[in-house]
Formats: sequence, structure tokens, C-alpha cells
Amino acid sequence: MKARCFSIVALTLLLAAGAVFSVWQQEKASLKATQVAPASQRELPATSQSTNLPVHNSIFAVVNASLEAPQPSKPELAPQIQECMAQPKHRPTMTGLPPVDAAGEEFLIQKYREIDAITNKAGLIRLMAYTGGDKVFEVFAHTLTNELAGRALTREEAGIVGYMPQLMGILARRSDLAFEFLKTGMEPDFWSQNISWKTQIEEEQPRVLCGSCLKGLALSGRPEVKEIITSLRSQTESPYVRTISGSIVTSVFIIDLTEKFGIESFMDGVYTADINVMMKAFGEWTKTPNGSAWRAWWQKVDRSR
Repeated sequence: MKARCFSIVALTLLLAAGAVFSVWQQEKASLKATQVAPASQRELPATSQSTNLPVHNSIFAVVNASLEAPQPSKPELAPQIQECMAQPKHRPTMTGLPPVDAAGEEFLIQKYREIDAITNKAGLIRLMAYTGGDKVFEVFAHTLTNELAGRALTREEAGIVGYMPQLMGILARRSDLAFEFLKTGMEPDFWSQNISWKTQIEEEQPRVLCGSCLKGLALSGRPEVKEIITSLRSQTESPYVRTISGSIVTSVFIIDLTEKFGIESFMDGVYTADINVMMKAFGEWTKTPNGSAWRAWWQKVDRSR
């Protein structure tokens, strides 16, 4: 049972590295047996938003207008940010990156629009999440729904897009819009209605994105997130909770370690593309009182599946 617990949580950590998609495909048959209840029949956290999509609709009225905005002139940017922009594919470190002002944010967005393939701007996406605000969020929300409409994404593209809700969590440290979107995105119905692109795990994509939104909430550092997780913890019989149980445990791990190390050190030193680094940190966390309790919770939920 312990080995199985580690393997499932490892899958959620792999999602952070953009490599989970091939693994989920192998588990597809076993996951089909667990059906996600409709939102009307599922108890959701009291702080969660409804699936009437008020956030989604209001956002895209602004996004569509901003897409036609004139190109900004080049602002004064910190040397670290200029260096990162020169290599838009490469993952930047978060430590020491200053937030950009409104002009800098518009310039980053313009650079994002100039690069067509999303695989050629994965590093730029992180840079925007680390330094931007509401305007960057609007671009990310547009990418997750409308920008890739009708596209069949490759595994690499799907990994980048599937990770964007987690990066929204860092934006949510400065953006209320991002925080509200992530709460709405915890519901599978939201993604079933709003995904306009396809992947190799199409049937499971809403669940994957729900888990990514929950981890994004954990990265936001907002105290309300603990209330959401506490509510989920009490619903051990819920099919919805069972399907995202690995993401729930990973979210607690994120909260505990960001509180211990700070968001910059966590993103640069723990939550990296190296799954071995993440799993070592996770293993050490499960030996703490809180980590051990959550591992036991996950085992209880897993036995009921």
C-alpha cells in the first residue's frame, strides 16, 4: 500500500514537470471505473465558485479587447528579466526576479504573442507568471480555452498547457482574478464546457486540470486554500475527491514547504523539472507529523476506490 501511495503522488508531481500525460494514458482503463459525479450531486468546498462561469465570461470580454491593443514600446526592464526574455524556451529561476510594472507586463505579453509555438515559449510563460499580474492572467486564461481551439496538442504541448493553472497560482499571489479562476477550475464541469483543444488523454483532461488548479491554489499562498483542502479531506466517500486525491496530498506538501522555504526557494530548489528532487523532498515530508497524517489519509481513500 505504501508503494502504491508513493506511485500515485509521484504522478501528480510528474504533472508539475510536464511529463504526466503518457503515464495517465497507461492508467486509463483502471480510472474509468471511477465516475465523477455531476456538480449538482457533489459537495464542494464552501469557498468554491459555481460553474455558471461568471469569472470566465467576464475575463474574456477583457481578453478579446486586449488582443487588439496597440503594440507597446519597449520599457525599462531589469537585467534578469531581459536575460530570460532572450531565451524564451529556457526555464528561468524565480529567485531575485522583480515584478514588472504595467508597461513591462504589456511588453512580456507582446513577446508571448510574437512566438507562435507554445513549446518555444515555455520559459517565457514561467517568467510572465513570476513577474506579471492580471493582464498576464487574462492571456493564460485565453490560452487555456480559446487560443488553441480545435488543436490536437502533442504530449509536450499538453504538458505546458496543463501546467499553466499551477503557474496561475503564482499569479494569484498578486491577482484576485487568477485566484477566482482557479477556484472555478476545480470543478470538472468547467473544463468539460470550456476545453476547446484535444490531447491524447481527452477523457481524463478535465480531471487533470482540476488537480492542476488545486495545486495552483496551493502555490497562491492564500489562507483560504487551507479551508478548501480541509473540506475536501472530510469527503473520503466522494468520487470527485478520490479522483484527485493525489493532487490533494501534493497540494498540502506544496503549502507546507512553501511556508518553510518561501515560494522562490521552493520553485527553484524543490518543485523543479527533476522528479528525483521532488520525490526526495516529498519522502522527507511524509516523515513529518502532517505529512505522515496525510499519507495515512490517502491510503484510506485509496482503499475505498
